Amino acid sequence: MLKDLKSLGPQAIAWLNSLGIYSEADLRALGPVAAYRQLKLAYPDRVTRNALWSLAGALAGVDWRALPPEYKAELLAELEQG
Repeated sequence: MLKDLKSLGPQAIAWLNSLGIYSEADLRALGPVAAYRQLKLAYPDRVTRNALWSLAGALAGVDWRALPPEYKAELLAELEQG
């Protein structure tokens, strides 16, 4: 269940659920960048870059603030590639 993952708060979980993402497996199948893109499209004025870090942290099993800068740079590069 998403609530068992680190880095995801209740609002992020509600947003993910609204997109049909209910489990870690659902999130993992998309990956953090694709899930972030969907969230940003659905909630453009509310979703910030921190959501990307939270999604990545959740899948890595760490608090988003513990993500290495190199990994964040990889995520941004993937995001920019479209």
